[in-house]
Amino acid sequence: MAWPPPGGSSSVRGAAGPGGEPRMELNDLERAVLDKLFAGDHPSFPALRAQVERVRVLERTFSGVGFFSDLIVPDDVPPAQLGKDAVWFGDVFADFDGLAHGATFVVRIAEGRLEMLEGSTVDEPWPPEGTPFRLRYETMPRTFDALE
Repeated sequence: MAWPPPGGSSSVRGAAGPGGEPRMELNDLERAVLDKLFAGDHPSFPALRAQVERVRVLERTFSGVGFFSDLIVPDDVPPAQLGKDAVWFGDVFADFDGLAHGATFVVRIAEGRLEMLEGSTVDEPWPPEGTPFRLRYETMPRTFDALE
């Protein structure tokens, strides 16, 4: 499947495997963003990194200027311990070849489990799949207030 699909907005839902488990794996960009988000030594990051290893994508929705990936983590993977029931966390920025302003990312974590990853450009069309990118943190030092 092309990333993003031609023609603007669209949605891709993962096919169910045995037991109804979704089959879509994280793509290279999603994995790189999640790995970068949870690099470091916040107390919740070991559990979130373990979830990234087993997370699957239920559905990817493309808006033309970004995407939403609905995520599911198997029940046997322990939840992360956070200060709130639900948080949005994101401090990763991507520079894409051909984009003047790049893209930002946020992840929603609910009840300690990865739930959604969102990526969006700043006033530009989302780049085609395979466009080279470089990830960086928006600010240094990083702050984790959203997770407390």
